[in-house]
Amino acid sequence: MPSPPDNSRIASFVGPFLSSYPAPILLFLALALGALAITVTPREEEPQIVVPMADVIVDVPGAGPGEVE
Repeated sequence: MPSPPDNSRIASFVGPFLSSYPAPILLFLALALGALAITVTPREEEPQIVVPMADVIVDVPGAGPGEVE
């Protein structure tokens, strides 16, 4: 697979970041903050979710349940 050209804007932006010293530190910091967010975020066992619902009432004298449905 051919490599992308070095003169592209993305390569010129990403290249220095990948070869610098802070890159692994920032990666580790992002992973640590993500793990902290997962452990600190409160969770409910049974969350109170309101499901919108509509009741349709049909009055058809003499019709069976199958016909009304």
